[in-house]
Amino acid sequence: MKELLGTVLRIERTSIHDGQGLRTVIFLKGCPLRCRWCSTPESQRSDPERGYAPDRCQLCGLCVNLCPEGALTMSRDERKVIADSTKCRKCFVCAAKCPHNAIKQYGRFMSVPETVREISKDEIFFFTRAVVLLLVEESL
Repeated sequence: MKELLGTVLRIERTSIHDGQGLRTVIFLKGCPLRCRWCSTPESQRSDPERGYAPDRCQLCGLCVNLCPEGALTMSRDERKVIADSTKCRKCFVCAAKCPHNAIKQYGRFMSVPETVREISKDEIFFFTRAVVLLLVEESL
């Protein structure tokens, strides 16, 4: 049987926003809504995608040299890296090797067991408090 995959945008650990308590939040890609006020537009497409922050780019050319498909070129006059989407096969070597974090990978395919294994790493944070509270109550 083929394993079911979803596209995880990011896993946010020790989130304390939107209410009381500590939690791990899994942000998924593939939102069908197109809200004008969307704070996470990189979550809308369901496939992993490449993002580029020209203000972080130092034009070192490492991504251009490492791209196995030759999908990236340097534009000196505009001071940015240009991607040819027809050549890019979304291997994300450029994102993994960018020393300035100018190229990012938004999303990755993960199976349910893989996701559970990843968030299970945070288990100690969720159950430790309950154990401590029980110990405190027993000592009173």
